[in-house]
Amino acid sequence: MRQLDSIRWSSWEEPIPELILESLTQHWPSTILHVEDLPIGHKTEDTQVQRHDLEILDTLLGCQNIQSVKANINYEHPASTRRLKEVLMSCPKLEVLHLRIPRKDVGLRWSSDWPGPQDFGVEPGDRLVPLRELVYESRPLYGRDGLIPKSFWDFTRLRHLEIRGIDMINFVKSIPGQITCLETLKIENFCCAEEWEVGAEVLNDFMSEIHGLVNLELINPIFNRSIHRFLSILTQQSETLERLTFRKPRRCCAPYSVLVGNPFSVQSLDILGASCSKLSSLTLDIIITDDLPYDFLSAVGRFRNLDTIRLYARFDNEAFDAKYRPLLQADILTVRHLASYLCSHKTGTAFKKIEVILGEAPRVPYYVREEERPDIIFRCRIEESGDVIVEDDSHEIDNVKWAEYLDRERLSKKRGRTYPIDLEELENWNRAGEEADQIFAGVGVMDVYEDMGSLFGSSQDSEPEVEE
Repeated sequence: MRQLDSIRWSSWEEPIPELILESLTQHWPSTILHVEDLPIGHKTEDTQVQRHDLEILDTLLGCQNIQSVKANINYEHPASTRRLKEVLMSCPKLEVLHLRIPRKDVGLRWSSDWPGPQDFGVEPGDRLVPLRELVYESRPLYGRDGLIPKSFWDFTRLRHLEIRGIDMINFVKSIPGQITCLETLKIENFCCAEEWEVGAEVLNDFMSEIHGLVNLELINPIFNRSIHRFLSILTQQSETLERLTFRKPRRCCAPYSVLVGNPFSVQSLDILGASCSKLSSLTLDIIITDDLPYDFLSAVGRFRNLDTIRLYARFDNEAFDAKYRPLLQADILTVRHLASYLCSHKTGTAFKKIEVILGEAPRVPYYVREEERPDIIFRCRIEESGDVIVEDDSHEIDNVKWAEYLDRERLSKKRGRTYPIDLEELENWNRAGEEADQIFAGVGVMDVYEDMGSLFGSSQDSEPEVEE
């Protein structure tokens, strides 16, 4: 029988059959087992359900093949979380650990049901093997102790770290000097707004010790008020940094969204582009008022090696007018105009991918305000001819409350809001000009003169007769 390299297991209606686990141990000890979507804890008084949860974990105890565990912490039931800790400590080959909060249609389910302790019941002497990748998310603790103690972790081999949750500032505070070399760092909702000043200092100290970053994502960036400090930290990563995300969270993803201004000025973007010349991918917020911020877009175009850009747009100072409703087709015009401008002002490497997210309202809303758009990704494809083709994922939205916005024929019935506001007329004007160019290109010069002669009369007819 051929060697089995790896198995991914994500079905948990029943525990993994003992026969499979025994076969892995006895016949395929080098086969890697990836445990995915492992549900931990259900908020229920049903003892049978609780017993079933523990049975699933019991079958994984001591499995020598497990290399990665990706768990969804539904509810921090003390018995379940402690049993999970025991499973993790019994896996000598464990390299990847994800402790995630379950997702919903509108993003992370951050709300807490006042669960039991989130510290997994870690006791003195409990310690994991060195991990290569850690994803750690925490619900708000409301002043209670509950994060997994630093003594449980061994970061000597860690190269990928993701932390999410407003209490993660305490996690970072507890591990100074323990993480010095990372390739990927993602931090989201690091602290609440009341702690931004302190959070900026904590994050500054933490990131100043790290080198080798290739991919950096900061969502809810607390450096917004001191962007120069952030730029100085990025300069330390200038030899390696290739992908950067720096933005605020969206309202549809988290309740802590406070969108205030662009994180980068044009000058800051130029400094960033000059100091981190290897950047090939950039994700930023962009503020759109009555027109597009063309100076901001031009600065993005000056990143010489940048070939991928994603912009999260927020509409500011938009005076709602019923005759300028947000419409999908109007937004497509705006995105195409934006992408065309970026392409025409790009220096160095041409763009391969341009993505724009215009809406920030949930796709499954309770109600829809007239000035809102759903959260839609617009993907721009640049043809060899230079034309920009805009595609979107609106087909994934089936909520009837967005029917008016999604009506692709509505633009012909009612004017939609574009940026700039006269973009629809400009598009029609340009289209008419292109059609005229094609008509003239399809006929010869002499044909044109002959046509003009037929319009104004032939030269023979127009010349007066000369009497001899």
